[in-house]
Amino acid sequence: MKTPPMDVGAPPAGPGVASSVGPRSRRPGRVLRVAAVLLGGLAVGGLVWASRYHPIGATDGGFFLVARPARLVTTTAPPYDGPSFGVYRVDYDEGQALRLGFTLHNRGTFPVRVIGIRAGSPAGFPLRLDEVALRDDAERPFEPFTLAPGAFQRIVTTWRFAGACPPPVEGPATLAALGGVDVHYRFLSFDRAVSLPLPYVLHVRLGDFAWGEPGEP
Repeated sequence: MKTPPMDVGAPPAGPGVASSVGPRSRRPGRVLRVAAVLLGGLAVGGLVWASRYHPIGATDGGFFLVARPARLVTTTAPPYDGPSFGVYRVDYDEGQALRLGFTLHNRGTFPVRVIGIRAGSPAGFPLRLDEVALRDDAERPFEPFTLAPGAFQRIVTTWRFAGACPPPVEGPATLAALGGVDVHYRFLSFDRAVSLPLPYVLHVRLGDFAWGEPGEP
């Protein structure tokens, strides 16, 4: 009579004997949950950082342009830290063009792709942005460009007087101020649109006109 083979595997769990299915087998699940929480925190932190990252500026770089007939009225210091800036004035002249220039500067640590430049003024403002050009050795029409960290790009804009309408009552001349532009750019995988102050403020003297929506009484 043959003796049946003996099972040489692990003995069954009993009192005082640890089971092979226990805390160790649950560790991969815990590790995955911790990793998911950490990755989620990094993602949220990255979004918060991106929302506060403002690498583009237009108040430095040396080059700016306020063409005639605009004239310098005074120079004043900003309410925040930074260089003083000029205050210019020009009389409203329906349909005439005015050229303004400034320098974009990438003050950040990543390259940025500048997609577009738009007027930062509200609807009905008496100056409307007609054209944007890039100035290097010569001027060329605007097209999206990459600005490396620490790099500068000269921008020349052409505006046209339009949109002012007669005031409802006669009175002293009023002023409308232009002091910034909107810049749309991309860095890493983030798209941003930011309003940038210019290194000057332009006051449009309306005279017998008032700043308002076209067609308003």
